[in-house]
Amino acid sequence: QKAYPKGYPTGIRVDCEWDEYVDPNLAEIDCVCMHGVGALTLAFAMNADKYEGKLWSSSDGKVTYSLNAQTHYPELTINGVTYQSQNRLYTSDDWATMSSGTSGDNHPTKLTTWIFTITNDGEKVTTYRNGFVDQVIPIKGFYINDLVVHGEDYNHECVAYNSYGISLTPLQVQLSVTRINELLQEELARTALYQLDLPAETRTDLVLPASRLGLDITWSSSNEQVISSLGVLFGIAEDTPVTLTATIAGESRSFDVTALARDITKNLRYEQPEALDQTQNTATGFATNKYGTAPQGLLKGLRSYTVLLTANATKMLKQPRLYDFGSGSGNSLFLRADALSAGIKYNGSTTTMVTSTTKLKTATDYKLAVSYDAASRKTTIYINGVEDVSGTANQTEAYQLEEIAADTRNYIGRTQWWDGQYAADNQDFCGTISGLRLYDICLTQKEICELQDIPFEQKELPTELVNGDFEGNYSVLTGSGVSSDRAIYVPEGWTVDRANGDANDLTALKDGDKYFSNFFGSLAKPESNGAQTYWIRQNWGTPTLTLSQELRLPAGKYTLTCDIWKSGLGGDAYVNIQTEGGATIKSQTMENKTEWQQLSLDFESDGEASTTIQLVATHTSAGSEKIIGWDNVVLTSNETVGIKTINKTSAHWPLYDLSGRRITSPETEGIYIHENKKLYIPKR
Repeated sequence: QKAYPKGYPTGIRVDCEWDEYVDPNLAEIDCVCMHGVGALTLAFAMNADKYEGKLWSSSDGKVTYSLNAQTHYPELTINGVTYQSQNRLYTSDDWATMSSGTSGDNHPTKLTTWIFTITNDGEKVTTYRNGFVDQVIPIKGFYINDLVVHGEDYNHECVAYNSYGISLTPLQVQLSVTRINELLQEELARTALYQLDLPAETRTDLVLPASRLGLDITWSSSNEQVISSLGVLFGIAEDTPVTLTATIAGESRSFDVTALARDITKNLRYEQPEALDQTQNTATGFATNKYGTAPQGLLKGLRSYTVLLTANATKMLKQPRLYDFGSGSGNSLFLRADALSAGIKYNGSTTTMVTSTTKLKTATDYKLAVSYDAASRKTTIYINGVEDVSGTANQTEAYQLEEIAADTRNYIGRTQWWDGQYAADNQDFCGTISGLRLYDICLTQKEICELQDIPFEQKELPTELVNGDFEGNYSVLTGSGVSSDRAIYVPEGWTVDRANGDANDLTALKDGDKYFSNFFGSLAKPESNGAQTYWIRQNWGTPTLTLSQELRLPAGKYTLTCDIWKSGLGGDAYVNIQTEGGATIKSQTMENKTEWQQLSLDFESDGEASTTIQLVATHTSAGSEKIIGWDNVVLTSNETVGIKTINKTSAHWPLYDLSGRRITSPETEGIYIHENKKLYIPKR
């Protein structure tokens, strides 16, 4: 299961003898052919995205070997007669990570690499997959007059081959497979890089594969502020060339991609052709209920997105879907009207949602918008142009749904559950839906208002960082903890968001808080005189806890500094600076240490777009304790402000030195920080 991915069968052992001597010096021949008796072994690297097509043929076309596009059964065609294998070209390895129970699913897994062998002893042709018999075909007069490798249209590649002038026995086939597997491993990184493909230009986020052929890929970008190494495209005013480089096992390949200037009119992926009248729909009338559909492929490659629509409910049925895109009830992206929730369900796993407390009324027009930002993984719901709720619960991205199953059920006003056992709790919408549009970009609030013809009112935001030293008051996040013995605290001025939250996560700020003495009391304090530090402990699951402040800073250049404690394994802690409609700057990765460290980030504000500061703590390994501490978060405008005198009763408190340490009383002349500004304090 997920927690123990090595707990699945990898082989079968039989206690028996095989009385055969195999000469390790098995002689090969130069010809890639089979003129009568002989054998061929070929190592293939497969493209899982186009798992089909002809793999090889004889030069005269009389023999072909193909993978059926619909069934994925291999097919050997000899003189016009097709012999289909009884074994799909799969394994069940996905069971290790996709299943948490004994559902009976076989979890078909496409092969990234495999080794094919064909032998002819004059009486029969035998094919092998990774050294094991697959097909036995009685036939005489079989030959291959020069073998031609195919797969150019599908990015399949024959990485290596061996050819023999004799028909191999099963043990000789095993020896041939061992030989060619060594060649395969040597060529695998180059082959994996060859299979990668990126567009020459883009105006939306890119899906950069994290692995290929079982090998991890590391990406880098020549301009992180335009296209990040995670493939996220940020808003830019003019076309900008960027080089993205993929590296596998020391081998690299670069792609030149032009990031196109932001023009949201060209990011419209789908538009509902006409209003949908569902006013006669009923709770159980799925056979006659009206609904709409969007084309297949809607979710392909979709990362950041925004959905706009206008809805008017005649009757509020049970959890009615305004849209539900995907392949089925276990794999979809949806917006439901009651409770108003934007969520995603991936491959039968637990549904995640960002849910509003606003209850929609019947007989009322609502202009709704849902946006998703791949940089921060934040989902936001807008009602009539006003942000209603946001959060990072939805960590899975839309394109991942389409990667595991074609999105053939992209419903508008219909639930994916209509033909399942939970249809009574997940119903079709009753009312009207119009103006549904999908953009493959995360629109700003201003852009949403313009597109939905709503007067835009800029949100009032603080103009300076609040409570960066965490000395202010704090409250308990609603619903945090499994019981009263632990809590997630929300410091004054900050918002706290949890994704994949585990019930055992806990935070504390000072002695007396729940579990403070157990986990944090003996740890060193940062070099300041503050009484409170924001501590986090994560030990189970894969939670992400984010503290954030959204500000509207005056135009200028800024530096953010903070103290950070990061100890233990299985996670990370970092700072994001996110500009509305623009780039997200991520801090460097800090070392795991049992001591305080300091990080800093430089950025600019144009005075118009908001700036969101995020302190992010992630956990990735169940059972590995991670301790994160945040303190002395200081935002500095890179302009000095001179003052002539200062005394202990001055209003210029609190003060920080340039390292972000809180200063009770400045003892030396120099530059200090107060309210995001640099102050010069002369000798007293």
